[in-house]
Amino acid sequence: MKGGSRPHVSGALLDEKLRRNFVVILVLASLGVGLQVGECYWMWAHGESDAVCELLKMLSSFFTLWLVGFLFLYYVRTFEQQKRTNALLPEDTMASSGLFFSARTWSFLPEALLCFIHAPPFVCFELVVRYYDVHRGSHLTTTMNTDELGAVAMMLARSVLLVRWAPYLAGVWTQSARAYANLNQLNLSLLLAVRMAYIRAPVKLLGSISTLLLLMLGFALQVAERRASPDLEAYSNCLWLAFSSMTTIGYGDVYPQTALGRLASGIAFLWGAIFAALLVNTMWRATELSENELRVNKMVAHMQMRTRIKQVAAYYIQAAWATYLERLQRSQSSLASAALLGAEPLHADPKCCRAMRRFRSLRKRLSKPDNVLHLTFKEVLDTRSRLELRMRDIEEKLEEMDAKFEHNIAAMNELLQKNLKYLKHLS
Repeated sequence: MKGGSRPHVSGALLDEKLRRNFVVILVLASLGVGLQVGECYWMWAHGESDAVCELLKMLSSFFTLWLVGFLFLYYVRTFEQQKRTNALLPEDTMASSGLFFSARTWSFLPEALLCFIHAPPFVCFELVVRYYDVHRGSHLTTTMNTDELGAVAMMLARSVLLVRWAPYLAGVWTQSARAYANLNQLNLSLLLAVRMAYIRAPVKLLGSISTLLLLMLGFALQVAERRASPDLEAYSNCLWLAFSSMTTIGYGDVYPQTALGRLASGIAFLWGAIFAALLVNTMWRATELSENELRVNKMVAHMQMRTRIKQVAAYYIQAAWATYLERLQRSQSSLASAALLGAEPLHADPKCCRAMRRFRSLRKRLSKPDNVLHLTFKEVLDTRSRLELRMRDIEEKLEEMDAKFEHNIAAMNELLQKNLKYLKHLS
């Protein structure tokens, strides 16, 4: 390093630093949320906010400051990475790049404000909330603590960081991926990363999102309904309510009454509907056959159908032969002249008719052409026709050239003969 200049960092090392930096951000965010939730449960167990609650909130604020610091370092390294991959102009700065603040894409300042959402230390008071009690048929009031509401808001706000993990799951945040995307004029947005992560690991992604959302909505329901509904004071019952809302079952044994509880149940129901649609899409893509697999499947089905139609044809021949033998026996019988016996239908006729109908039905099903094979064969025939026409044109041109060549040779012979006669005359 000369003159205090910054040492050169390779692209792979910078990608690894970015990934580890984001892991530290997720750990700090999880620790802050865990301390805030633990402070709520401690307060519920002891009935009021005490010194332990204030200590937990101070620790949560301490982790929040570290979280914002590592978040700023993450955006600085992201700026360096985009400079390397020519995603930014050489004269761009941190402010002009849009990484510090932007109203259209993710930037540092809005994300830092989301991380600062938490219950502040030494501040705790009760809020009176009105709700409608279905059993009593009247409007009642309940209380919610600012620490409880802060924990819920902090949990939901920091869950946005989990969405930011999608580019690392999809593998599109590396320098090589960005360079290749720039070469193909593709913008590596967060939505594209989420789609790619869903395509690569749909079961893991949907399962993780559903589990985390279930845990967060269960805690939100416990905060909102623990004083209004005695049945929802336990976290297990709140999880059951969130699960029944997410699966759209809705037994009705427990239900929310406050506005926050109903909002949490509505979010669970909305995600349940999205999850069902995505699950159907995943199952459809998992069972869908590729083009080569479809061709093999058609070939196997065609071979099975041919084997089956051979068996049915053999059965049809046997039934027809049985009918012929029975008719021959009747014609040779001494009672063939009896009018009653001659009018009786043959016993083998129904069996022969059933075999004939079955054979004809299978033959019609087998006669359906393979569209892909038909198009391929048609293309081969067209190519052969074009080649034959081309060869015919070439042969005609060759014959024309031969005719011209012979004509020129004849003209040259005639000219030589004239020259020889002239030379003889001179001599």
